[in-house]
Amino acid sequence: MKYYIHLRLFITIAFVFVLFILEEELITYFILGTLLLAITILANIKWIDKNIEYDHRFKLIKKSIVFKNYLYIPVLIIAYYTQPQEISIAGLLWLCFVLFIPMIVDSWIIQYKQPYTLFIKGNILKINQLNTNLERMLSDVNKLEFSSRNKNLYIYFTTQEDVLVDIREYNILDIEKFIDCIIEKSGQSLELPYNYIKYRNDVIKKKHTYGDRI
Repeated sequence: MKYYIHLRLFITIAFVFVLFILEEELITYFILGTLLLAITILANIKWIDKNIEYDHRFKLIKKSIVFKNYLYIPVLIIAYYTQPQEISIAGLLWLCFVLFIPMIVDSWIIQYKQPYTLFIKGNILKINQLNTNLERMLSDVNKLEFSSRNKNLYIYFTTQEDVLVDIREYNILDIEKFIDCIIEKSGQSLELPYNYIKYRNDVIKKKHTYGDRI
């Protein structure tokens, strides 16, 4: 959904304005919260059902929660104790709902539906996610890097904008095939980062030991 993030931000700002400036009744909070939830669900349905041509495709099996979003909590506490007017606990609870429920709903829908998000058609890489819809020429890839800290695979291009993929959100065997496709289509002697190889081997070893419980 093209304007999903803008709509989410607009509703959140409107909610904060209503809460801290207008001090409206709970029905206003309920309407804004319900509207945001409806937009979140519809946006997910729209991008998941998108039809994309492919030779290879790779399934998203979970969505990582961005914990930096929880930095809102101390901001809410400070706001509650520093505002000159009285702000109800119910209003703050609704604000928490507005801030966190879209993230939780996004994660739940993805884990339930497990949509395909990475596509390769010929020499073209296509990425289709809620907030991302892009294409890159794989013949333009010149380097692969891996971050051991956040588990992102960085795909660097010569003339196009770089791409990152959070490999925790995919099956490691799918990621292996995905990387093989990139190396093959690039036509260059790309090397796998050592830290990625170590991470991959550790994950595969754990899968053999614990199965799908990890």
